[in-house]
Amino acid sequence: MNVRKCMRAMAPMLLVFLSCFLIFSTDGAASTVSGDVQTLPEQQPAARDPWDWGDPVPDGRREWTIIAFLDGDNNLEQFVLQDMKEMETGFPGPGTDVIVLLDRSKEYSTAMGNWTGTRAYRLKKYMGEGNIDSELIHDFGELNLGDEAVLEAFLRAALRKFPAPKNALFMWDHGSGWINMANDDDAPGSERKTDEITLEEFTNALRKTASLLPEGKLDLIFFDMCLMGQAETVTACAPFARYMVAAAPTIPGVGMDYTKALTLFAGNRPTADIAAELVRTGVRGFGENGRKDGAYTAFDLSKTDEFLAAFSAFSQKLTGRIPEEWANITRTIFYAQNYGGRGDYLREKSSLSSIDLRDWLARLRKIMESPPSTEIEKLEKALGSLIIAAEKGPMLTFSRGISIYVPLRENNLRSEYAGLEFNRRTG
Repeated sequence: MNVRKCMRAMAPMLLVFLSCFLIFSTDGAASTVSGDVQTLPEQQPAARDPWDWGDPVPDGRREWTIIAFLDGDNNLEQFVLQDMKEMETGFPGPGTDVIVLLDRSKEYSTAMGNWTGTRAYRLKKYMGEGNIDSELIHDFGELNLGDEAVLEAFLRAALRKFPAPKNALFMWDHGSGWINMANDDDAPGSERKTDEITLEEFTNALRKTASLLPEGKLDLIFFDMCLMGQAETVTACAPFARYMVAAAPTIPGVGMDYTKALTLFAGNRPTADIAAELVRTGVRGFGENGRKDGAYTAFDLSKTDEFLAAFSAFSQKLTGRIPEEWANITRTIFYAQNYGGRGDYLREKSSLSSIDLRDWLARLRKIMESPPSTEIEKLEKALGSLIIAAEKGPMLTFSRGISIYVPLRENNLRSEYAGLEFNRRTG
């Protein structure tokens, strides 16, 4: 048969078949029919990135953007809700924006609507008890605030949306010094169902967002957490911030008095003055709550290199004394102010091994037969420049503002310490 004639003869049947297929196809995504008219399904818009908060909001009056990472998805839920209301009460208004990422628990409090999950807010002035009065930016559902990617995304979103000449990061939750911080008890994506941010992960997030900051640095990092006032934390944060406020010991759950703390950011006050006054405000607040065991320290991170050089010289000299004076040196470590408690060393690798650096130096001078006095004196001088303010409650007799990781026994040593910047610079 002639092929061209065959195709011409079959064309009407093919058209009928194709028409029937298009109209009566059982594939729901193909088409729908209304009478004799074929209609295509409505195109669904792409899901919006929850961290895309739209165009920047410029404000010529804005001097500060404070980025508050409040991880209360644990047994601190009651306190994080209290501090959120304190922030609203102390909100200084025009000139300061406070952007909050608030994660709460399913277990510990039913206050403020008993919602669960994670929400971002733009702080607004306190209107009354019972509810959060701030502007809701986004309700994320449950997020893992122990994931550095969440911290990075929050920093990126807040810095892009609310640009300011000065920027501060408030970290709120449990802290364990250089070991970890921001413990999240309901952490989607974590095999353990819980998660936390290590010091390395924290600095990774800072490094990845530094380009969004004026001159690549935060003006202030405030750790409203236990045990973060360590030499190791100072060293890690120095490339990414100008000032840091933290506590060497554990602190009471009430934390900072934000009704007074946030007012410090009004009036173009120098950042060094804000950091020093945060220290005084926080310790006064502990006392007003009947707590005598709280402390904060403010650090000038521009002095970190000077401190590290002095510590390295001290460390080398002390190491040379170990063969003759190991017993005396061990004694000084044991009796120095230990922020994990006197029996901390019995916890083996779970020990915090965090002792007060200045108290330890004083004991080395007193107990060693031949202490490295010149190096200790230079280190004390460097610490005097690094620490711009330190306050403590009356129970902390031997606490002097900065701690350091010094394991008493070999089975207290954590292998991951070897990778820290502080160890690399001074070990």
